[in-house]
Amino acid sequence: MKLVTMTRSLEKRFGLKTAIKMLKDAGFDAYDCSLFNAMKNGEFSGEDALKKAREIREYSDAIAMPCLQTHTPSHASDLKGIKYFLDGIENEKLAVEISGILGAEVAVVHPTSITDAEGNYDMLYSKLIPIAKKYGLKIACENMFAWKNKLTIDIETVPTACGYSRDFVRQVDIANDETMVACLDIGHCHLPNNEKFEDMVKALGNKRLKALHVNDNNMRDDQHIFPFFGKINWNEVCKTLAEIDYDGNFTFEVDHFVEKFPNELLPEALALLQATGRCLIAKIEEYKIK
Repeated sequence: MKLVTMTRSLEKRFGLKTAIKMLKDAGFDAYDCSLFNAMKNGEFSGEDALKKAREIREYSDAIAMPCLQTHTPSHASDLKGIKYFLDGIENEKLAVEISGILGAEVAVVHPTSITDAEGNYDMLYSKLIPIAKKYGLKIACENMFAWKNKLTIDIETVPTACGYSRDFVRQVDIANDETMVACLDIGHCHLPNNEKFEDMVKALGNKRLKALHVNDNNMRDDQHIFPFFGKINWNEVCKTLAEIDYDGNFTFEVDHFVEKFPNELLPEALALLQATGRCLIAKIEEYKIK
């Protein structure tokens, strides 16, 4: 199991090449290229995005720090209009192309909440799978949520696309193609009204579950913080992943943790994150043996 983390916060501060080198120096096995900022204001925001992607691939190959996962820029999980979603399709296609050039194994693409599994497949995933196949890349949908009412003091989350295992399984299986898989966001599973992590993992099984977004929270807000800084039971998380013999990568999505540190403390912060990841991976492997 490879230990991976996202580039997003570091890339925004230092640029993508420096971010990759920092993660290499911190001891991570690979990086997850966050395409949110990189395609909006960063490395891949211009007309020469594919050329830039080839340059980044050459650099990461040269320092033996591969890109194993990406996250495309779509925020189609929000309850927005159909026009917003359709306008983003070409951007998502470009993101998958960039992912393939970078050498990623999985590109995580949010489902939209404005339709069902069939609608998501027709409007989104069916358009991306052919591009992914070109590069031997897998497309992963993710379990999402929305805020019930942000205008009240006691805001509450509700599941949306892939928020329940039956919908998640349907979204993967409807493609009838091994290119389509699942990325389970551990933090999202622990928000109010969302299906329990254990139930989601067991429903997806080893066949579908091929990627993770590893993060902690207070079981109320989607905080994306460091494991053990929230309320999630990490012993149970590791045990559940072992029960299905999870064999994907262990990928952190803890941007809100990393972004709080000043530059001079980032090496130590990343080293602690790396050590924590190694500890959790060891627990998973220990439970597999048991």
